[in-house]
Amino acid sequence: MLRANVKAILRLYPRKLHHWTIITVNADRVAKLRCKCGTRCELKLSLIRKHVKSCGCRKREAARKQIKKNRPSMSPTLKHGGCTPEFLPLYGVYRRMLARCYNPRVHNFKDYGGRGIRVEECWRGEHGYSTWLRDMGGARPKGMTLDRIDVDENYGPDNCRWADMHTQRINQRPRKKAAWVGP
Repeated sequence: MLRANVKAILRLYPRKLHHWTIITVNADRVAKLRCKCGTRCELKLSLIRKHVKSCGCRKREAARKQIKKNRPSMSPTLKHGGCTPEFLPLYGVYRRMLARCYNPRVHNFKDYGGRGIRVEECWRGEHGYSTWLRDMGGARPKGMTLDRIDVDENYGPDNCRWADMHTQRINQRPRKKAAWVGP
C-alpha cells in the first residue's frame, strides 16, 4: 500500500520542477532533490510546488546579472568615458548626485530635487560622466566629498568643488529651529 502511494505521488509531479530534479519521494511527501547547479537536499513537495524554486543559485544568478547590468564595466570604450578601478567610486558619487536631484524615492530628494536643485545640462546625458569627471579635476582628493559652493544653486562646473566635512558643515543651509512647547 505504501509503495503504491509513492508511485501515485510521482505520477502527480513531473520529474523536473523549476530548477529541481526529483530523485525519490517517500510516503510523507518528502522528496530528495538535485538542483541544476548540483546541490542536493530534501524538501516537502508542497514547498517545491509554490515557494522553493531552487537551492538559492537562481537568486544569486539573478543578482549577478542585475549588478553586471547596473555597474559600468572597466572598458574605456564606454559612452561615459569608461571606469578604471580608481574612478569606479567616483561613478557612484556621480550617480548619487543625479539621484538626489531627479529620483523622488531617494531619502534626501526633498533637500535637493524637491527644492529645485538640478544638474547642469553639460553633466547629464551620454557624455555627462566624463564631462563631470574632467570638470571636477579627475581623481577625488582623499577625505573630500562633493560640495556646492552656493547651496541654493544647481550642480555645475562653476558651483561644485571637493570639500572636507568641516567646510561642508560651515557651508550648509541654516536649520530651522524647533519651537519649544512648554509644559
